[in-house]
Amino acid sequence: MVDVPGRRSPEPLVPCTAGRFGDVLHGSATCQGQPATLTMSVPFRYRSVLGARLDGLFVAYATDSAQRRGCTGVVLPAPE
Repeated sequence: MVDVPGRRSPEPLVPCTAGRFGDVLHGSATCQGQPATLTMSVPFRYRSVLGARLDGLFVAYATDSAQRRGCTGVVLPAPE
């Protein structure tokens, strides 16, 4: 489950999916033959500073993490 202050996702994150829930972004990949979930949460105060750059930051983080671990099939959320 994903905890967001004041809310809780009713469902756990599902492998091979991507999306956002509040200030949590999630993507997925296949790492060493196993499903992996990539997540990033941003405190509310930073969200206002990052603005439209948040999507690019998550793409850079998820892409770098997947490449360093030899993951394939990266699925990322659509830009907001």
